[in-house]
Amino acid sequence: MKATCKSCGKQQTITIRKGDKLVNHTCPNGCGHTLKRSNNGRKTRNAVKKPRRSLGEMVKETKAKRDNPAGSRHVVVNALAGTGKTFTLILGVLSLFRKHKQMWRQVVKGLGFDPQPSPQQEQVWNLMKEEIPQTVTYVAFNRSIVNEFGEKWKWAVDILASVGTKLDFLTVHQIGFRACCNAYQLTYKNVNKWKTRNILEKEMGCDLREVFKTRPMLIQAVEQIVGLCKLNLVGWDAFDESGNPIQDDNLDWDTELDKLVTHYGIEMNGERDDVYRLVPRILERSRTDWLHEIDFNDQIWLPIVNNLPVPKVDLVLGDEAQDWNHCQQAVIYKMKQRLLMCGDIHQAIYGFAGADVDSIPRMTELLNYTERGVTEVPLTVTRRCGKAIVEEAQKLVPAFEAHESNHDGSISVMNDEKAKELMEDDDLVLCRTNAPLIATAFALIRAGRKANIQGRDIGLGLQRIIKNSRKKGVNDFLEWLDEHERTERERILIRKIPSEEALVALSDKCECLRIFCEGALTLEEVNKNINNLFRDKPGTGVLLSSVHRAKGLEADRVFILQPELMPHPMAKTTWAIGQEYNLKYVAITRAIKELVWIR
Repeated sequence: MKATCKSCGKQQTITIRKGDKLVNHTCPNGCGHTLKRSNNGRKTRNAVKKPRRSLGEMVKETKAKRDNPAGSRHVVVNALAGTGKTFTLILGVLSLFRKHKQMWRQVVKGLGFDPQPSPQQEQVWNLMKEEIPQTVTYVAFNRSIVNEFGEKWKWAVDILASVGTKLDFLTVHQIGFRACCNAYQLTYKNVNKWKTRNILEKEMGCDLREVFKTRPMLIQAVEQIVGLCKLNLVGWDAFDESGNPIQDDNLDWDTELDKLVTHYGIEMNGERDDVYRLVPRILERSRTDWLHEIDFNDQIWLPIVNNLPVPKVDLVLGDEAQDWNHCQQAVIYKMKQRLLMCGDIHQAIYGFAGADVDSIPRMTELLNYTERGVTEVPLTVTRRCGKAIVEEAQKLVPAFEAHESNHDGSISVMNDEKAKELMEDDDLVLCRTNAPLIATAFALIRAGRKANIQGRDIGLGLQRIIKNSRKKGVNDFLEWLDEHERTERERILIRKIPSEEALVALSDKCECLRIFCEGALTLEEVNKNINNLFRDKPGTGVLLSSVHRAKGLEADRVFILQPELMPHPMAKTTWAIGQEYNLKYVAITRAIKELVWIR
C-alpha cells in the first residue's frame, strides 16, 4: 500500500501485514515522522483511533476553561409563556452527556420519548455544552415548586449523580438560610417573623403592646419599611464584580426612604419622623448584635450585607428571573461560577411586593461587565397555547409564536350569565381583582356546582379586617366597613404620590367583604364562608383565581372576568401601567385550547 509522510509529504510504498499498525512505520527519508495512509480518492482514516474521553477528563477540561473562561459566557434566556423553559434547562444539563449512549437510554426511558430540541432550544443546549459542570443548582421561585421538581425530576437527579454531576433544586431563601446557619450556628428554631418588632421594642424601651393601642401605624410602617429596605438593599451597593457588598456611608436616609414610601404607597399617618429615625437603627442592629434570630428577609439579606460565605456552584439555573428582588439578585450573583438565567420580562407582575421590575435587564448588564460576558438567546415558540390564543397574546407581545403542531384554539366573547352556565370542573376563571371571583363562586355554588378560590392567605386577610373591626353583628360591621374604606382612601389620596395598588387593594377587600356579608346572618357565618372558599391547593370543581395567583397555572379553557380591569383604571404611573399589561398577557397565556372573555 502507499502511505504519505506527515512531514515531508512524500509517498512511500510499504507492506502492512495482518495485525500490524501503520503507526509502527516511519518515513524512510529519515525525518522520523509517522506515515499516513494515502486516501487514493477515499476518505482518510487514522490508523489509531483517538482515545475516548472519560467523564472525569471532560470535567477536568471544563475546570481549566473556568480559569480562562473565554467562550464559556453567562447566558440569559428570554423565554416567553409556555415555551418549555424548565424542560429546556433540565434537559440541557442531561444533554451534556448525550454521547454516552447507555446514560442517554436512561434519559429516554425516564421521559418516555427521545427529546428532539427545537432550533432555539438547541442553541441554549449548545451554549451549555461549553462547560460540563460537577455542581448544578436550579433556583426555583418558591418552596412548592422546589418540592414539585424534586419529585418530578428525581430520576434525572439520579442519572446525573451516576456520571458525577450533582443537581439540586433550591429557593434563594434556602441558599441564604444555609449560609446564615453556617455563620451563626442557627437552626429553624431561630427563625422568628417578629424579629423587627422585638428590636423595635428594645429601641423604644417600652411594651410594644401598649404602643400598638395608640400608635399602630408607627409599628406597621416601621416593620414594612425595614422589610422593603432589606429586599431592595437600601444603603448598600448590591455587589462588586467579585460579589462583595459595598456600603454607602454617605447615604441620605430621608431621601432613600421617601423614594421607597412613595413607590410602595406606605401609610405612616403622621409618624414619618419617628419612623425614619427608627428604621436605620433597626437595620443596623438586625445585622450586627441581633443575630440569634432571623426573619424571612434576613435569610437573603444577611449573606449580602455581612458578606457571608455562599458555596460556589459550577452552573446556576435561575428560573423566573423577572421576579427577583435586588437581594435575590445579589445572592445568585454571589454563588454563581456560571449563570444561566431564564425569565420573561412580560410576566413581571410582582413589583408591588418588592420584586425589581427591571431584574432581567439589570442582571444582564451586570453579567456583561464580568470576565465571562453574557449571551442572550430567545425562547419564543410556545407549545401550550392554541394558535388563536397566541394571536391574541401577540397584540401585547409580538414576538410570541405558536408551534406548528399546536391546537387551533378559539377565542369567544359572552356575557356573565351564559359563561356561568358553561363553566365546568377543571375550568379556570381569572380576574384582575378578587371581588368578581367571589360573586361568581357563590353563583356557581348556588347552582349546585363546586368552586374554590386560589389563595388561602387572601381569606385570612379578610378575616383579619373583621377581627380588627371588633363588631359583633353583620349590619354593624357593614357600617364600620363603609367608614373604614372612606378613611383609608383619604389617607392614601393625601400622600404626595398616592399608591394605585393600595387603592385597588382597599377597594377590592371591602367589596369582597360586602359580598360575603350578603345573606349572612352572623359574622361567624361570614368567617366560615371565607374558610370554605379560599384554598392553598385547588380542590375539585371550577378554580377561580386572581391573575397574580394564576402564575404557573394553565387550563384547557380559561374564562377572564371583567377584562376591562386590565389595565386597572386606578393605575397611573408608567411602571404600574406596564405591570397591568403584563397581567393581561399572563391571563391570556394560561389558556391551552379556549379563551373566553366575559364582558
